[in-house]
Amino acid sequence: MDKTDTRAKVRPLRTWSAFSEIRHVPSEYEIVTHESNYTVRKHRSAAFESNPTTPANMWYLTYRDKSPVQVPEWNQFRDPDEMTYRKYVTAQDEQESMLKGVLDQYDGTAHDSEITAPWLDTLANLLVPTRYPVHGLQMTQAYLGTIAPSSYITNCAAFSAADLLRRGSLVAYRTRQLQRARPDVNSLNEGRRIWEAEHGWQPARKALETALIAYDWAECLTAVNLVLRPALDEILLGQFANVARKNNDDLTWLLLTNLAKDSARATRWSCALARFAIERSPDNAGSFVRWVKKWRTRAEEAAGGLATLLTSVSTPGLEEHATLEAARNAIAASLEAAGIAESMNRPAPTAETTPQASPPVQATPPLSDPLIALFDRYAAMPGANACRWSGLTFYRFESPVAPHWDQTGALTFCVVVQGRQCVTINGAKQFCDAANYLLINRAKRLQAEIVEGSPARPFLSMILQIPAAAVAEVLIESLPTLEAQQPASDEDDEAYVSKFDGDLRDAVTRFVKTLDDDSERRSLGPLFLREIVFRLLRQDQAPRLVSAALYGKSSRKVFAAIRYMQAEYQRSISIDEIAREVGASTSTLAHSFKEIIGVSPYHFLKQLRLERARVLMIREGWGVSEAAARTGYASASHFVKAFTSYFGEAPSHYANQFRGRPTLNVMETAETRL
Repeated sequence: MDKTDTRAKVRPLRTWSAFSEIRHVPSEYEIVTHESNYTVRKHRSAAFESNPTTPANMWYLTYRDKSPVQVPEWNQFRDPDEMTYRKYVTAQDEQESMLKGVLDQYDGTAHDSEITAPWLDTLANLLVPTRYPVHGLQMTQAYLGTIAPSSYITNCAAFSAADLLRRGSLVAYRTRQLQRARPDVNSLNEGRRIWEAEHGWQPARKALETALIAYDWAECLTAVNLVLRPALDEILLGQFANVARKNNDDLTWLLLTNLAKDSARATRWSCALARFAIERSPDNAGSFVRWVKKWRTRAEEAAGGLATLLTSVSTPGLEEHATLEAARNAIAASLEAAGIAESMNRPAPTAETTPQASPPVQATPPLSDPLIALFDRYAAMPGANACRWSGLTFYRFESPVAPHWDQTGALTFCVVVQGRQCVTINGAKQFCDAANYLLINRAKRLQAEIVEGSPARPFLSMILQIPAAAVAEVLIESLPTLEAQQPASDEDDEAYVSKFDGDLRDAVTRFVKTLDDDSERRSLGPLFLREIVFRLLRQDQAPRLVSAALYGKSSRKVFAAIRYMQAEYQRSISIDEIAREVGASTSTLAHSFKEIIGVSPYHFLKQLRLERARVLMIREGWGVSEAAARTGYASASHFVKAFTSYFGEAPSHYANQFRGRPTLNVMETAETRL
């Protein structure tokens, strides 16, 4: 080659080119962790490679992508322990070898046969049932890892779930040791009964079972990893180990002390993640604070119940108080490490519920509240501010406003995030503020008064007109709801105030966030409006929403037709027969049905039959012919054609694909919860 050849040489790619966004040579931890969660890949249109509106994709969109806790780049988070599979297996293998040697050593002695009766009773009531809450905690970590917004978080949760699997196995092994050494003690065989019936366990059981439906990934992290688990583990591992040693049970002490290391590691990464989220986006602090307040009481109640079980072998009064205080300190330490303790100390507004009381002096709320920030943006000008969602208006007032007359639509949902408002209907006063929303179930003339508002702290609210059809859509998806929910009586108040917190507040936040983007507003806005209705139906406002949906003779006949379809869908029924049954003409029923429900009676009946067939083919093992016959289809071929058109797959293939596996279905979820 000519030495003067100046052609540019192509620089070979480095092994770590796939990790270019890390901007340094990746470590072993980063190589095996980065982008390993398929559902958070770059440039995705949905979590899974299917229609973005499928139930699974909508689940991830709602509870992960639209979570109140957001960070521009979750991939920048790092596990403080930088745990990898190789590192984890090596560390746990050493622990298992040590523990196995200890357990085998004690197994050949008279250690367990010499345990005193009171301490053995404590082991039976506190150690043996532990595998049940541990399984519950393991399920929360598996869910958290699955729905996490980054593979770095997924791996942390996966190792946490593995720790809990190990913990359950070791508790089961220790339980078997005790059963073999003391076959005369029946309570050692009653772990499940104790977990389900023993009074001291019930607060913990309730808290854990409720945590299983903390669907938002960040709320799950807060509820379990930052609040509930630190309190439970302080008692079930830390305090329990101390009392075990006092009762000369060195084997249980060694076991629990070893398991406490796993718990400490889980707390480290969980607190580091929360602190990372708050440091990268201070607006997240408000959501964490709100969830902590929601779950802290549950955790302390759970700790109090377990403290009564643990102190049965010691002085009940003083020891029980000290044990509960230790659990509270564990929660406080967790929150401090997560960077939440400072936010928790900020004074919160106090809601007044009676007009006689003088208005409270409210401290300035944290600017990190995402809902206040949204309302402040959409209510940019004093007075009413229209937006691109029909029936939604934002309000801003920077001073009190005297009572004035106003008129609402059919069903009105009023949310105040800052300031205080008084609404008078038929002489009855209702106050709504940041802690309480107002629902008016039909068109009413009212007087509205802004009680609190200033330039530094303006009154911010929204009024959303909810179509009765939106309530009907949620109601018709659940037969138990239609049967169990009754409309409010004529004597009931037409306007009612309820607590505005928890899941309902999150649903409103998700709904308002869609307003900026035309695509999100059209596609996701109706979904989150349905969620708002769903949350309202789970509260004491349910009868008023049912009244709104059933208001008018035509609506009552539509719902009567729906009940008739749900009762008779197994046989071949016609729309004419349904109309005669509810006392309406076929054309009138079809018109009212389309207006209220959004589809014709024929299409609703078809949807009802196919949904029932789908569920029962999966759950009961029905074949195609049986499913067709039992859902009112005259021929199996007609059923196969309709099913394939509706679900996109032949019924036999669909059933084989999902049989024996948990399914996620919007109608099925609504039936379960409502």
